Amino acid sequence: MIAPPALAAGVTLGDAMFPGGSIVFTLATAAAWVFACFAWAAMLCAPEFRKRVAVLLAPAVAASTFGLVAADIPFRAAFLMSKPALTRFVESLPVTEGPDGQEQEESGPRFRLVGLYPVGGWSRDAGSAYLGIVGGGGLLEWCGLRYLTGDRIDDYVYSSARRLDDDWYVVCEDF
Repeated sequence: MIAPPALAAGVTLGDAMFPGGSIVFTLATAAAWVFACFAWAAMLCAPEFRKRVAVLLAPAVAASTFGLVAADIPFRAAFLMSKPALTRFVESLPVTEGPDGQEQEESGPRFRLVGLYPVGGWSRDAGSAYLGIVGGGGLLEWCGLRYLTGDRIDDYVYSSARRLDDDWYVVCEDF
């Protein structure tokens, strides 16, 4: 009976890799954990399963999954695996010059899978770039990744901003 909590753990870790979580994954996570709890309760009601050591696996899987999520390990691991691809993508984005010769922001509503993240839109100016992550954020917020070279995050208005490393931030905007 390890399959229901293992499925719930997989969906939970998938949800935790998005900046700000993902409302779709969060709903799937809740449903998967409810199913896992009912399966575990049914296993506890059957006397032949109650005496097995396997009955302890479901709480152990749940505790380890929530410990990983609380420590932000799924997101950090996904970001570290995707960082080279994200940086290459951002540096390849064009910055155009406006009519006055000044650099002007270039943006686009393109969908691309960059590393492990589905990027649904981007904007780039001389010192920074913003990547909108499809599904990133909760019900009333939109989260993405901001790449800064030289600018300060305080120069931008966000509901929350969290530094990932020297050049990358997770930024969220509330609606």
